[in-house]
Amino acid sequence: MIFVTIGTEAEAEGHPSECGEVVTGEVQGSGVTSFTVSKAGEETAPVATVDTADIHFDSHAHEYVPPPGPGCTSSSSHDVDPDDNIMREIRVNGSNVYTNDVNPVTTDPESGGNINIIG
Repeated sequence: MIFVTIGTEAEAEGHPSECGEVVTGEVQGSGVTSFTVSKAGEETAPVATVDTADIHFDSHAHEYVPPPGPGCTSSSSHDVDPDDNIMREIRVNGSNVYTNDVNPVTTDPESGGNINIIG
């Protein structure tokens, strides 16, 4: 089990293949955390928790309408947290810590595809 830090990559699946089926996102800070780790050879980084981070995906398509249609449509961005029922019972200041040993962590709210923490 490895704690996930702010800036870790994530992927969302289940989007139209014509529009890029897998969408890349990132764990972003949404609050202040005092819990940090130093991974070998890397700088100290804040650990992501439900209260201090979100998994962010920039705007991406959720539907494809073939020609003569408009192509990739129904674009939106998402900020999500891992589902509570799959998170480990590791808490910092009462907030569950993101870990990368259980995937998928949740689903894309529009495509229903799996969201995985990659790093």
